[in-house]
Amino acid sequence: MEQPESTNQKVAFAIQKNNQHLAHDLRSPISALNIVASLSAEQLPEGSRELLNMALTRLQEIANKLESKN
Repeated sequence: MEQPESTNQKVAFAIQKNNQHLAHDLRSPISALNIVASLSAEQLPEGSRELLNMALTRLQEIANKLESKN
């Protein structure tokens, strides 16, 4: 049984709002980790720096996708 269009729209809107909230919540710890990574970059081995930067980039991409999904 299909849901009425208005119900589908309400669900889609709720999902979008939830995604935007989640993206916003992810950005604060990502920013903090970016700061720590930049401050300790000289103390980390190159491989660890690359891994950390790749992980932070991926988390930022996820936050961006969550925020832009309609």
